[in-house]
Amino acid sequence: REAGWQGPPRMREGDLTDSDDDSEDEEEELMQDRHLAAKMRRAEAREAKLYRLRDKIEKRDQLRALAMQMTKDKPRMLVNGLRSAMWLTVVQLIAHCFWDAPQQQRLTKIIERCVLPLWRRHRAKKERKAARMFLNAFGRRKVVRPSAAELRSTGPLFSKWPDTNLQSFLRKLYLMVFRPGEVICHSGDVSDVLYILVKGTVDVIAWRASSTGKGRGRKSGVVVAAVNPTRYVGEYGVFADEPRAATLVAQTQVFCWVSSKEAFRFELNRLPKVARTDITKSLEANMTKIYKVRPVLLASTPLFLNWDLKVLEDLVTKLEPFVFAEKQVMVKQGDLGTCLFIIARGKCESVIRTGTEEHRTFLTSGEQLGQRGCLFVEPQHATVRTVTTVQAWRLQKSVLMDYMLQRPDWFLAAKQRLNRELEKSLPKPSIQHIMNCGLFPQELSQRLGERIYETCLQPRVVEGTAPLIMVGEEFRGLYLIIGGTCTFEGKQYGAGDTLGMEQVNRHEAFWRESVLANTRLDVWFLNLNTLHGIMQKPGKLGLNNPQVLKLQQVLNEWKENAR
Repeated sequence: REAGWQGPPRMREGDLTDSDDDSEDEEEELMQDRHLAAKMRRAEAREAKLYRLRDKIEKRDQLRALAMQMTKDKPRMLVNGLRSAMWLTVVQLIAHCFWDAPQQQRLTKIIERCVLPLWRRHRAKKERKAARMFLNAFGRRKVVRPSAAELRSTGPLFSKWPDTNLQSFLRKLYLMVFRPGEVICHSGDVSDVLYILVKGTVDVIAWRASSTGKGRGRKSGVVVAAVNPTRYVGEYGVFADEPRAATLVAQTQVFCWVSSKEAFRFELNRLPKVARTDITKSLEANMTKIYKVRPVLLASTPLFLNWDLKVLEDLVTKLEPFVFAEKQVMVKQGDLGTCLFIIARGKCESVIRTGTEEHRTFLTSGEQLGQRGCLFVEPQHATVRTVTTVQAWRLQKSVLMDYMLQRPDWFLAAKQRLNRELEKSLPKPSIQHIMNCGLFPQELSQRLGERIYETCLQPRVVEGTAPLIMVGEEFRGLYLIIGGTCTFEGKQYGAGDTLGMEQVNRHEAFWRESVLANTRLDVWFLNLNTLHGIMQKPGKLGLNNPQVLKLQQVLNEWKENAR
């Protein structure tokens, strides 16, 4: 202001430039173009709508024309349809006569013979199940659970049970009601429950030998007994895993308290040992009725081979039934033998312990155990434990020896056969035992070890106080002891020792002293003659090792000096 500046000059009318006029013209042209594009879009939309409407009208006219044509042609189409149906029927009749009729007959027979009986059986089973649930619910209102005193009075099965076991067992019982004439269980069924009869009468039916299959009805059987309350039924089958020996039929309305096999066995295993022993004795009488030893089968065993049948028939009468529960020890290794067992039914496990090794085998029905303890003065060589419930026949050692001493030739022949049988089952010595015998090098090829196992080892069993080797006998190999003891040159040898290595080192051809067994002696004989023959073929079994060649040299020297 002091200098006199008055600000920018004001714009007056008429001062507009040419550039402003150009921008206004461009805006007007742009607006006109937009209006024109909008008109064109509206026109295209109207044309598309008209095209769709024309297409719809054309399709409607075509459908109307087709409907009118079908109305005119309906009688002709009916005639053609009737003709087609007639010919189709004729073709079906011809196919039915020549092909479908036999198939339909076969299908009808299958339905009548298989499907319908299964369906009827399923429907009857559902009806019986519904009736059973109703009867059981009805019976629970009328029947009171038996007391411990009542259960003890049913028989010897529960007479020695403690009160705590009985109360626990009674809580696991459930009630079942059977109508008159209803089958409680069939002969041959799986014994899965124990019945305690508290009300009603039950008929015990045994079948004739000729009654099989569908003929095994009530009329084909014979009523052998009638069971009245209070009494238990089916105890032997549950205890010994036996099928039902007879059929039980309700004579009147029967009320039974039922225990499952698992619950009964659980309580049975909790009983004291004295109570279990009494129960097994009470059940042994049933075993004599079911399983009988035939003299012909005894005559085929190694112990009684070639015996007279009359003697065996007399021996069978001296057999005593015996029942062992699960996981019970029948024979213990190291104990003296007092009796012979013949397994009638069940499964046992035999365990032979030799040092740190165990050899297991299984025994089933028809096999014997304890026979060596009866014939030889030696302890049992294995521990036998039951896997399942075992039913066996027992023969006392004194009774068996009375029969054996009447015929000494039978006695000696039986001992020889038992030794041969034991040799077959004798476990082979370990590789470590063979390596430690002093003959083989530390680095023994695998193929050579397998060949020795196959060809050079022979089992031998020598009873106590009997000679293993006689003085002056030819030296032919080593003895690998796996069980028992013996004495040689004032030195005692036992399991894991090797007999005869000193003779190899001294190049001896004969034994200078006898070898006597102190107890039963289980040995494996290593034949050096066979081993020498193998060593004569180097290269095939990996025998080019220097240490193995040294073994070959030792065997050659022993062989030459022995000659």
